[in-house]
Amino acid sequence: MDNRRKLALYSALAGSAAAATLLGLRYYRKATEREAAYLAEILDLHPGKEVVEVGAGKGQMTVRVSRLVQPTGRVLATEFEAKKLWRLHRSVEKSGAKNVSVVEGSPTGAELPLGSCDAIFMRGVYHHFTAPEEMNRSLFRALRPGGALVVIDFPPKLVLAPWTPKGIPANRGGHGIRQELLRRELAEAGFETVEQWDDWPFGMYCVVLRKPL
Repeated sequence: MDNRRKLALYSALAGSAAAATLLGLRYYRKATEREAAYLAEILDLHPGKEVVEVGAGKGQMTVRVSRLVQPTGRVLATEFEAKKLWRLHRSVEKSGAKNVSVVEGSPTGAELPLGSCDAIFMRGVYHHFTAPEEMNRSLFRALRPGGALVVIDFPPKLVLAPWTPKGIPANRGGHGIRQELLRRELAEAGFETVEQWDDWPFGMYCVVLRKPL
């Protein structure tokens, strides 16, 4: 193959990769916006609401939610690893959100004040818990009576097995958690299941629970 044909081929491949990346970003943004809209409805987000995101990552959803509860509401975002906490602090500061506070959690608890929030949500986080019983009790204590807990996660998948989190309970069956097991563990902590969505964005499911009045 001469140099011209090689250059044309490389250009075509690069163009295809760029196009695929662009389409992927568009899909991600649309799916994330759809997810935020669902959360806003489920959690009844409005000014004055006090909400927590457990395992907030870089805080993209935290910031979106913070805009829906301002100016009188607030959002607490938790992480417990130093590197993740640093990234979360940086993202929140960069966003300019004034009603977001970052909280350092731990593997056994969200480290939130008793009865401090109206709602808690987490996305792709629950299956990472190494001490789910202790964590679930801490979430139950943090919610006010009638408060909602929204857990978004996915069932174990063989393709993800190499990335199974270390230290998780043996009954997980790999990277992820079955919805039935998740609901059972949260029921043991005192939560009541309200509804579940099996067709959540990104191929995940969503379980909506409440703390009894």
